Amino acid sequence: MTAQHPAPEVDAAGRTAPARTPGAKRLRVAVPRADALVVTVDGEIDATTTDELDTALWPLLDATVEVIVLDLTGVRSMDVPGIQLVTRSYMHTQDHGIALRVVVADDATRRALADAGVDVLLECHPTVGAALGITPGSGIATAPEQRRPAAMS
Repeated sequence: MTAQHPAPEVDAAGRTAPARTPGAKRLRVAVPRADALVVTVDGEIDATTTDELDTALWPLLDATVEVIVLDLTGVRSMDVPGIQLVTRSYMHTQDHGIALRVVVADDATRRALADAGVDVLLECHPTVGAALGITPGSGIATAPEQRRPAAMS
């Protein structure tokens, strides 16, 4: 049986309204531009939330997505299953030729990623705007080079 997720609602400006997963977990998805998704996670990323986050996130991908920004600024704690979720996210996006950019502002979350050794894999940024390549103060997005997986020989 496959979980069905409604398509995000889009407002008049083309932005998506926050999509929430069932229950108390908080997951919001926004489409700031046609080729990018911003997935914002609030609260805890632990064994009780990772399956739900996995189930909610991956059906949202389509052929037009080139960048996923995983915004962890609202994450209060992350344990081993949370680190595994971020690692799976990285592997999944790389397998699909999608750049994954992670927004981490909290020292505890940054430390958890570093202690697990996954910080060296991730393209980390201090803000969503930086992850999207928006020049501070201008509102203009630059075109950061997309990281695509190299062809296998």
